[in-house]
Amino acid sequence: MLEELLKADAVRVVSSVDWSALDGAHILVSGASGLIGSHLVATICEFHRGGLDVALSAVVHRPPAAHLTQLLAQCDASVITHELRGHGAVDCRRPVDLAIFAAGSAQPSVFTSDPIGTIAINTSGLLAVAACVRPGGTLLYLSSSEIYSGLPAMAAKESDIGRTTPTHPRAAYIEGKRCGEALCSALARQELSTRIARVSSAYGPGVALGDTRVMSQFIDSALSTGSIRLRDSGQASRKYCYVTDVEELLWDVALRGEQPLYNVGGQSSTTIRELAELVGRLTNASVEVPATDDPLAGAPSAVGMDLSRVTTEFGKSQYISLEEGLRRTIAWHGALHDAAD
Repeated sequence: MLEELLKADAVRVVSSVDWSALDGAHILVSGASGLIGSHLVATICEFHRGGLDVALSAVVHRPPAAHLTQLLAQCDASVITHELRGHGAVDCRRPVDLAIFAAGSAQPSVFTSDPIGTIAINTSGLLAVAACVRPGGTLLYLSSSEIYSGLPAMAAKESDIGRTTPTHPRAAYIEGKRCGEALCSALARQELSTRIARVSSAYGPGVALGDTRVMSQFIDSALSTGSIRLRDSGQASRKYCYVTDVEELLWDVALRGEQPLYNVGGQSSTTIRELAELVGRLTNASVEVPATDDPLAGAPSAVGMDLSRVTTEFGKSQYISLEEGLRRTIAWHGALHDAAD
C-alpha cells in the first residue's frame, strides 16, 4: 500500500515534466528515505520503468523501510548507507551527472535537538555528496524558507535574506542552510553547475511514523485518538505545498533552471488552527484549542515566499489543493498505522 501511494504520485510527476535531458544519466539522491527524497526515488524508478536509460544511487543513513526497498529493487538502484554527519567520503562508485541533496531532517524537534549534526549535514555532508558529481555535472541543493527567518514580510524574494542571529533557537538549521548555499556558490566556481531550491512547507506521503511536524502530529492524533489538541491559538500561518508540486519544480530547477537560486513553495495559505480544523473534518476528529499558549520556541509566525521566478520561468500555475493533498497524506498515515499494528 505504501509504495503504491508513492507510485501514484510519481505517475503524476512523470506526465508533467520533460525527462529527455536525463536519458543515459546517473543520478544520486541523498536523503532518499525522507519525504522529498522518497518521492524523487519513486519518480526516477517510474521513468526507468517507462524505458528511460537512467541509473540511480540512493544515499540513506540507515537501511530503508520495506516500501522504499521494494521501489529501489524495481529500478535496480544502488543503495549507499552512509551517515552524512561528518563521516568521510561517500562511496558513490562512479561519478554522477546529477546529485540532489535532500538529506537532513526538516522536523524542528530533530534539528533543534541535534544542532551539531544539523550543521554538519549541510556542510561536510554536502561536500561529500558534491565530490561524487563529475566535472560539468549538476548539484541541486535543497535549502529552506527558514533562510528568511526574521523578515517582517511574508513574500520574501530570492534576493532577500533573514535577520536571525546564531543564538536563535533554530540557528543550527538556519545557519546550516546558509552555509550550504555559500558552499554551492563556491562549488559553482569549480566546474560544477549548482542550483539551490529554498523549499517551504512541503507535505504529503513519504514521512515516517512518528514524524513531529505539526501536520503529521494533527493527522496521527486524529487517527489514533479521534481528537486534535493545539499547543496555542493556532494563529501562525503557512503556505503548504504538496510534495508532487515541490518535486515538479525541483526537476525544472535542476534540468532547466537559468538562475542559481529559486524559491519553491505553494499557494495553499492557512493558519495552523484552520489546518487542524480541516484535518479534523476529513478524519471526523474533534479539535481542542488551549486557553493558554505553549508555542514552539523560535517558530515563525508566518511563512511565505515570492514565487514569481518559478512562475515566470517554468510557467507552473496549477497546484494540488490543500484539501486534496491532505486526503492523500491522511491515506498515507492510515497505511502507516495499519502496517504498525
